[in-house]
Amino acid sequence: MNYEDVESKIIFIDNGTNNSIGFMPLWNINKLHLIIDTDNGTSTTFENNFLTSGTTYKLTILGSAKDSDDNTIGSDVVKYITP
Repeated sequence: MNYEDVESKIIFIDNGTNNSIGFMPLWNINKLHLIIDTDNGTSTTFENNFLTSGTTYKLTILGSAKDSDDNTIGSDVVKYITP
């Protein structure tokens, strides 16, 4: 994967408000993990509940994201998450 390109093509929002949800990308070879940061780095306190229960979040990876050979994934990948 082209890690930087993929990371720049991720959109993570609160589906109800369209507010952006902050995250830190963490790669393990070709597997991406997102560490959620709901206050977008503005707080110095630790939160146990990163995502609000019952709220739907939308995670999108744009189809223009590229692998290491410059191939795109072709179409957007969209997942809805409701903790």
